Amino acid sequence: SPEVDHTTPTVKSATVGSDGKSVKLVIDGLVAGHVHEFKLDGIRSAAGDPLLHDQAYYTLNKIPAKK
Repeated sequence: SPEVDHTTPTVKSATVGSDGKSVKLVIDGLVAGHVHEFKLDGIRSAAGDPLLHDQAYYTLNKIPAKK
């Protein structure tokens, strides 16, 4: 189907987890029911290596209530 409702969410913060393998993102502008594309071409490992795959897609089904 054609792409509709193009928005550009904004990453407000990114915090690396204590395991060194996860990141918590705080993002403004996400929309429930939309497929969001992440372009991660600037991400590097601690050794300076790039990601094997630098694009990801995520369907946001539900946004949790704010605490």
